[in-house]
Amino acid sequence: HDRAGWDGRSNAIPPAPAPIRLDLVAPSRRFDGTGAIIDASSRFLLDYPAAQREQIFDILFSPTFGGAALSIAKLEVGGDAQQTDGSSASYRHARSEAPNFNRTHIWAVALAAKRRYPGVHFYGLAWGFPGWVGSFYSNATAQYLAGWAAGAKAALGLEIGTLGLWNERTPCRDPAPIDSISISSSGSG
Repeated sequence: HDRAGWDGRSNAIPPAPAPIRLDLVAPSRRFDGTGAIIDASSRFLLDYPAAQREQIFDILFSPTFGGAALSIAKLEVGGDAQQTDGSSASYRHARSEAPNFNRTHIWAVALAAKRRYPGVHFYGLAWGFPGWVGSFYSNATAQYLAGWAAGAKAALGLEIGTLGLWNERTPCRDPAPIDSISISSSGSG
């Protein structure tokens, strides 16, 4: 039976969906999980009263709470630049400054995620860089990102599994400007 609904469209019963067949033996793509961005807008999470904030974090990250159970978190690498809805502070405002990992709310949100889901995969992506870094596709940029990831591990116990070079920019087609850099969980390399 086909009748027009309140909006004039058909109310016909749609056909049953085709079955989905899962072959657990055949090779296939790996599902890494679901994720969210922890960036300048995440600052508002910390404005909630403590009890409600903890509930929100449970809903977002706890795999046993019945919420989103996010298992991937993209962290904004702070660069002191105004980006879309706010900015995230750099861990080094100047080249000569000692690293400081207490400047941004992003770490508080990341630590809340890790407390609820110890296996959460963190990756860092820069929206901008402090002026002292200079030319974008450079060793200074790579060193800045590597220092951010190494500092997250040393200062906060957060393992950054993946680093992206720059958000929403034309990719560098020539890798020659950046020397080889590697980061290991031991902090060497």
